[in-house]
Order: sequence, then structure tokens, then C-alpha cells
Amino acid sequence: MDKLYLKLYDQIRQDIIDKKYVHNQKLPSKRSLAATSGVSIKTVENAYYQLMLEGYIYSKEKSGFYVDDVNNYMTPSITAPAVKKEEAPAHNYILDLKSNKVNRELFPDSIWRKVMREVLSSYDDLLFETVPYNGLYKLRVSISNYLKASKSMDVQPDRIIIGAGVEYLYMKLFRLLGNDRHYAVAEPSSANIKALMKASGINYSALSLSDDLTDSLTRENCDIINISPSDNYPTGDILNISDRIKLLEWANEKKERYIIEDDFDSEYRHKGMPIKSMQSIDVGGKVIYINTFSKIIGPSFRIGYMILPPKLMKRYETSVNFYSCSVPSFEQLALAHFIDEGYLDKNINRIRRNNRMIREYFLKACRPLIESGDITISDSEVGSYFLMTFKRGTHEALSKHFEEHGILISSVLDSYEKSAPEYERTFVVNYSGIDEEGIDVFVKAVHEFIQTYP
Repeated sequence: MDKLYLKLYDQIRQDIIDKKYVHNQKLPSKRSLAATSGVSIKTVENAYYQLMLEGYIYSKEKSGFYVDDVNNYMTPSITAPAVKKEEAPAHNYILDLKSNKVNRELFPDSIWRKVMREVLSSYDDLLFETVPYNGLYKLRVSISNYLKASKSMDVQPDRIIIGAGVEYLYMKLFRLLGNDRHYAVAEPSSANIKALMKASGINYSALSLSDDLTDSLTRENCDIINISPSDNYPTGDILNISDRIKLLEWANEKKERYIIEDDFDSEYRHKGMPIKSMQSIDVGGKVIYINTFSKIIGPSFRIGYMILPPKLMKRYETSVNFYSCSVPSFEQLALAHFIDEGYLDKNINRIRRNNRMIREYFLKACRPLIESGDITISDSEVGSYFLMTFKRGTHEALSKHFEEHGILISSVLDSYEKSAPEYERTFVVNYSGIDEEGIDVFVKAVHEFIQTYP
């Protein structure tokens, strides 16, 4: 096929846009333009034909081709600005103790490649079908079986909704429950959930776990509470069984009261059996369960899931089912295969062992500072982080010191809506994605700060 006509077409079209040819101006004859452009007459004919199809020019029999009336509607070409180089981040951090990362070396690359090949060869037809709004049934069955085996949760696949991360699922949930309801968040809690509520125009109260939670909920006239009963970030507090029962009783007192259980990080328990979820003891259909695979596979692996009580699931099917599933079928099938073949369990155990080793190395490196009384460490039994409290210094001075040393770290104060002076010098040390070298860098920075405040 003669592609030269496309180049000629583009050139003439651009000349018209740039007003080098004006309305009703006659264009060069086919023979003349062919001679000056060094192309065949057929090439010129094809270029003129395409311009006529698109309305840039018109022809007069036995006269030639003329520019149509398009100048008033076209903007002259403007040289595109040079593409800027990606701006360097404001702070060049060399150590990240804030993000929920997974050690890159722990990811089973060969297994994942094998899984993807098997999905492509086994499910080629399914890959081209529309994904159901609540996710592929195959993945929902896999998640149901996984929850039964690992957490003793009896969940029907039809009550599971797949989404691209917990933020997406929360936004759908807020639409389902209504943003005109009065929500509550356990204090402390992740800043992300509060930001999501604010972005959704939700009115919420931050309620302390140290108080009588049900009394606070009643006093604040709340309808819905978001809580992580098995690992309340970042303090690691666990809601005991009596308080869980009281919370369920509170929810059952009124028709539209619900508990949102965020079970993030619950797979990483250092000792003992996993704590039963509130969803597993809910007989009144009051608990909405949310979790994600980001922490057990990788943060960029954006697949989360939500389990709705039967009544809410029926409402979802009629009022929120216009949302399409945000996770491609290929990724869903790959994850289902990853779960069914036992690779997920092996990956979790691998990460647990690594976290345990890193945690022990971290605590050993900090032991002299602990014994001298310069710092104290509160070690949670769940998750991959601990709290470090400094005996001296100020929050501002500590934050500035870590920033100057290229260390990204969160303060416990970031998780509080209200004042929490007892955590003025306490920071959250997330060790999920670092190695021994990174630990040494951090401990050295801690030593340097303590020497600054003798």
C-alpha cells in the first residue's frame, strides 16, 4: 500500500490548519503537486481524496481542488512544549519505614510466571468475557475456601465482592450505606480511612478504644463504626471477646447499625493462633469484612475483597451493581490459581519467617539503647511493625532528624484525630520491606539523635 499519500495528506492538512491555504483557495493540480513533491499522480489523488472525505477540501469539475470553509474552526498548530523530566521527589529518602512493603526478594517470580502461563493456556475464552460486577466466581470461591481454612470463616462466594484495593471498596461501601450516616472510627487508626471519609463528605467521630466504646457510640449517635479488632494500628491493641460481643449487641439494637471490620495485617501473627474475626461470630448480619492481598503479595498488587451480610448484599445487587469490577479477569484468574495450588500459604509462611528474622535482628540491634533507657519498644504480636518511644527530644526535633537522614517514618500522632501527648516522642517502625543493612542505618541515626540530647 502507498503510504506516501498519508505523509502528503498530513502536510496539506497542516497547511490548511495553519492558514497557509485559506477558504476557497485553489490547491495545486495533481500533476503539478506530483512533480514538486516527487511522488506519483496516484499518490496525490489518494491524498486529495482523503482530505475531501474529511471535509478539508472540495472539488469543482474540470477546475480542480479548493480549500473548504474550515479555517474558523481550526487552531493553528503550536509547537508542543518539551517534555519535562520527572521532577525529583522533595525528599530523597534512603530508608522507608513507613510504607507497607514486601521484601522484593521474597516474591516467587518463577511461580507467578508459571501461574500466568497456565491461566493464558487454560482460560483463553474466559479472558475475553465481561467480568461480573462482583468479580469472577472462580476467585470468589478460592477466597471463600482460603478464609475457611486459614481463619475459620464460613463465607458463601456470592457474598464476596472483588475490587482494586481497599480504598475502592470503601468508596463503594460508603455509597451503599450512605454518606449521610454518622460514622465512627476507632482511635487511633490509619489516616487513610479518615481521608476517605472526608473525601466522601462523611461526618464521623474518632472514638478512643480506651473508653467504653459502646457508650461512646451511643453518646455520639453513631450508626456505623470502622475498626480493626485483631490489630488496631498502630498500637496493636486487640479487642477482647467481651468487648466484641458488646459491640455486636450494640449493632443489633438498631436495624441500620453496622460494623466495618478492617482485618488488614492479620495474617502476620508472631505467636499463637490467628484471632477469630468478628465476622466469624456475627449471627445478626451486622459485620462488613474488608481485607486485601497487597500486604501478603505486594503493595502494587491491587486486589482486595469485601464480604457483605446477606441483607446488604441484596441491596448491593439492586443499587450499586452499576459499578463494574475494577480488577482485570487475568489478574483474578492468576490469583485464584495462586490460592488453589497452595502458593499463597507458602508465600505467607515465607514472609512470616523473614519478618520474624528481621524483627529479632532489629530488637537485638536496639538492645543497648533499651538497656540504657534511651528508648522503649512496644512490640505488637500482630503485623510487621513496633513502636519506638524516645526518652528525650521533641516530636519536631525527631521528625526533622529522621528527614535529614533520609528516613521516611510515621509518628503515632499521625494516627490520632485528637491530642495524644503520651505519644509525643513515639514513632511507628515498619520493618516489612527492609533488610539488615537498612536496620543498621536506622539504629545509627537513632544513636546520633540520642547523642544530640544527652
